[in-house]
Amino acid sequence: MQFFLRRSGLRAFVSLFQDWYERTLTQLCRQDPLPREPHWSAAFAVGSRRWLSRLAGGDLRLEEHIRPLDGKSEAAREDTCVLNPPQSAFGRIWDSLVKGGYR
Repeated sequence: MQFFLRRSGLRAFVSLFQDWYERTLTQLCRQDPLPREPHWSAAFAVGSRRWLSRLAGGDLRLEEHIRPLDGKSEAAREDTCVLNPPQSAFGRIWDSLVKGGYR
């Protein structure tokens, strides 16, 4: 960032931008009346059933933890779902994503 600022001649604007950015974030946080939807914080992943199945890598022990977001008992392949595996599975999923280069 410092290299860019030296080259662009914008160094003088950094403190102005930082002040504006912090004030804007503070203002936006104060005016947000909507509570955070819990599935974004509680789930390992949120997406279509097809995408979550790919993420689970065919592991039936993980796929059994894919649930429709709207609480239906079944979900079509493109319905929004959540993957909520037991905490013990998080590391295994993460390692397979990192090592396997999930795409």
